[in-house]
This record gives sequence, C-alpha cells and structure tokens, in this order.
Amino acid sequence: MVLNMRDIKNTFVLICLILLFVKSTTHSEPIDSMKQALRKPLPDSTQSDLYLKLCLASQEENTDSAIYYARMAEVAAIRAHDNFRRGKALQQRGVSYDYANQLDSCLHYLREAESIFISTKHFDKQGAAACDIGMAYYLRGSYELGLRNYLRAYDLMKQYSEKKDLCKILNNIGLVYKARREFKNAIKYFQSSLAIKKEIKDQKGIMNTFMNIGSLY
Repeated sequence: MVLNMRDIKNTFVLICLILLFVKSTTHSEPIDSMKQALRKPLPDSTQSDLYLKLCLASQEENTDSAIYYARMAEVAAIRAHDNFRRGKALQQRGVSYDYANQLDSCLHYLREAESIFISTKHFDKQGAAACDIGMAYYLRGSYELGLRNYLRAYDLMKQYSEKKDLCKILNNIGLVYKARREFKNAIKYFQSSLAIKKEIKDQKGIMNTFMNIGSLY
C-alpha cells in the first residue's frame, strides 16, 4: 500500500498525540497517587518528602504548582523540626522559581538552602545548591557569575559528592567556557568529565560529552 502525503501527515499527527497522551499519563499517575497518599494521616517528615516529589514532578510543566508544593514541603519539614528536609525544600523552591524565570526569588531560596546545608554539614548538598545558582546565571548569559558558582560547587563536590555528580559539574563548567569561546579550557573540563564517566561506565554521559567535545571543532 502506498501512502499519500495526507495519510503520512495524519499518521504523524496521530503518533504525536499518542506520545503526548503517554507522557501526560506517565506524569499524572504518580502525581495522583502522591496526592491521594497526602489525604491520609502521615508523619510530617513523610509529608515533606511527598510534597517534594510532587514539586519535582511539576517543575517543568506547572511552575506555580511546583512552588506551592515546595512551600508545603518546607512547612512539613519545619513541623518535623528537620532542618535538612527544610533545606531540600528551599532548594527546590529556588529551582522552581528558576523555571518560572524569577531570578531574584530563585537566588534567594537557593542561598537560604545553602545556609541550612552548611549548618547541617551536608556539604554535598551545599555544592548542589551552588551548582543550581551557577545554572541560573548561565542560562541567562551571565557567564562570569555562572562560572564563579560552578567552580565553587566543584570545590565542594570533589570532596563530598558522588562521582556521577562530579562529572556533571565538570561538564557544566566546560559548557560555560564553550559559551565564553575559551575552547582550551572547555576541552580540559569536558575531558575530565569524560574520564569519570568512563570510570563509572556512564554510556549515555560518555556519548553526550563526546558530542560536546566534537562541537568545539
């Protein structure tokens, strides 16, 4: 059977609708189940964790909801007298404001999160929050401030974080140098990231870093 252009176009549209339905179903099912769980009596720490998961599930598609869930995660953490959970909630509130393109609020909550992670001695999480600050600046073309915070994050993460997180920050630093057209420095950090990805056998990460290196040429 030979398909004409109209048949091909209709088939393409149908595939797109199916993929959209699958994506929305995939997101809605866990969100609905977490909302249902929150209707039951739960320890405050568990409530905080569930609200934080709802925040993460909503950030890309519904920033208002993500900000609300992060706030509720913080409230539950305060009730639980759990400063570490409060720090995580503040961090994701900052990231949610980043998705909403509200830089001032983003930076405010990320810096609050950093202060809490310092007080609770979770220096790996402090590094992650510093990385989020760097990302916020980088995405807006403030490469100097982005690099400054990425390098600060790297100093923390190379001491306290897992290797999979370390290679991500190295890759991010490489991207800033690439944007600044400092290609020798970009290659240096991409290659450092690549070495770790090979060590931990991160095949997808290896491919992405090879693409970043290739794009410099």
